[in-house]
Amino acid sequence: MKKIAVIIIFLFVLFFAGIYLGYAQVAPAANPALTRTVDVNKDGKADITYYNDGKNVAKIEADTNYDGKPDTTVHLKDGKFESAEVDTNNDGKIEKRYYDAPSFSEWLNKNHSEFHDDMYFSNGIFTARY
Repeated sequence: MKKIAVIIIFLFVLFFAGIYLGYAQVAPAANPALTRTVDVNKDGKADITYYNDGKNVAKIEADTNYDGKPDTTVHLKDGKFESAEVDTNNDGKIEKRYYDAPSFSEWLNKNHSEFHDDMYFSNGIFTARY
């Protein structure tokens, strides 16, 4: 009878230890930054970085002058355009701000058309090949 009790306790401990270890292996990481990058000019360096909130793209950063630093930032909410900030003279300061997708798209097409397909907004909704 004593052996059976010890075996039952041993199996009980093993069972819960297995559950704990299994949970520890599949527990989600604390706030993972979901990102994806695109190399527009095919030089091996990322030119656009998409930041995903787990459901939608929440922010896009682009290096439109290919100097290795983002000069354009687009903010989105629920996949929809909210605003964009652009450093047009590469001094690290924002010179232009856009609060509507058509104006930003017009600027992008005029000045950096090679980025259009990867930063396209249709009716204010982000629709690029993400």
